[in-house]
Amino acid sequence: MNYPTADTGHIYPEMSKYIDSNGFTFDHKEEITTEEFEEALTEKMHFVAHCVFNEKESFPKSNREFINGEDFEGKLVDYLKDSPYWEDEGAEWVYCIAYDGHIVKIGMSLSSLKKRFASYSCGTRKAMKKGSCSTTNYVITESNYHGITEGMKVEIYGIRIEKKYSTETAFGGRTRTMETLRGRGYEEWVTDIFIETTGHIPILCVQKGNSSE
Repeated sequence: MNYPTADTGHIYPEMSKYIDSNGFTFDHKEEITTEEFEEALTEKMHFVAHCVFNEKESFPKSNREFINGEDFEGKLVDYLKDSPYWEDEGAEWVYCIAYDGHIVKIGMSLSSLKKRFASYSCGTRKAMKKGSCSTTNYVITESNYHGITEGMKVEIYGIRIEKKYSTETAFGGRTRTMETLRGRGYEEWVTDIFIETTGHIPILCVQKGNSSE
């Protein structure tokens, strides 16, 4: 069975910035490795999941619609868990997407990484043609799909951010303890360290500070 070819701009014109008829427009091997970035961060990242084709072989118990030919416009990829942290909803996360160990994307999630990447998977061709999906979700999905089509290992690494709470007083002396969200700030911090180390933002980040959109 033939699988769909990656979108080179015929569905979403902006895809031509990342993929053309010759493949990726960038060389992922020129990007920093996960090991090198861990040294820059002075912190270990957790390898939490990897990208696979949306096919029965990877999800034998699922009744979902799988890739069924070169004109398929549904979900192309999904992710398999490599660590319990993949489903951890007890923290916020900064994550890196790596192609063959080279970092191409940094983002963040206020919930589990599994839920964030389920959102990425909503970036289907069918949804893009209807104008109902995030362009970032589409770009990442098509890029990850092309990566595994080319035999690359597409892997997800996470940095766990403990949740913090503060007690606020307002509205006539009333007090309430609430969660202090720090994921966005940590994402920008990690991205700044990436820029300090490499001189540029990750190749699949549209712009610094908006990489999780």
